[in-house]
Amino acid sequence: APGGGLLTATETATPGTYEFTDVLPQTTAYHLVLNPTYYRVTTPSLDVLISPTGSVVTTPLTLVPRAIITGTATKQLTPSTTAPVTEANSVELLKASDSSVLATTTPDSAGGYQFLVESTQGVRVRVTVAGFKGATVNPGAITFGTTITAPTATVKALAGATITVTGPASPSVIITPSTGTSVTSAAGVFTFTGLDPDQTYVFTASAAGYLSQTVPSTGVHDPAVGGSFAATV
Repeated sequence: APGGGLLTATETATPGTYEFTDVLPQTTAYHLVLNPTYYRVTTPSLDVLISPTGSVVTTPLTLVPRAIITGTATKQLTPSTTAPVTEANSVELLKASDSSVLATTTPDSAGGYQFLVESTQGVRVRVTVAGFKGATVNPGAITFGTTITAPTATVKALAGATITVTGPASPSVIITPSTGTSVTSAAGVFTFTGLDPDQTYVFTASAAGYLSQTVPSTGVHDPAVGGSFAATV
């Protein structure tokens, strides 16, 4: 009400129709307040002016149905330690059919996030944090008027490796597979970053006039989450 009071409507015999009674005329407008959890109000104005004519004022309200997707995003720092994802704009809602981005949000201090959806199309939730392997989860079918809890999305810390080559003047070291990794080198020391903890790798050291050598010599390197591997050849 204009004076700050609160009037409560009652539902009439017609479903979806609510009525305020004994409303006093005012020179300023009343403001309608709606709290529809699973709807978005699209009515341009919720202000209603009541004049002293005694007539009934009808205000149609337009609501768009929606569902709520909630979830938690977690960072796995090492094989035994985790932390919540709190980075800005790190959680995206994707269209399942083509992975286009529908919405982006920033998780709270506990890694919790929420999306309001107004379509029943299939969606996915993707979490992306620099220095971590991204994660995508499927929240399942979308039903209006419900809250859907998506599976926890866990991003894993990428690993690193340092290979030191002694002897040759101009050695080289390659990593297989190399997708997603990067390397820097100086004075025979090769530093690799971006190793996927769910992928195994082989390093091959070579130089003119020398036999090539694989690292590790026992087979493949299986990086730990956030791990650091070092070898000298």
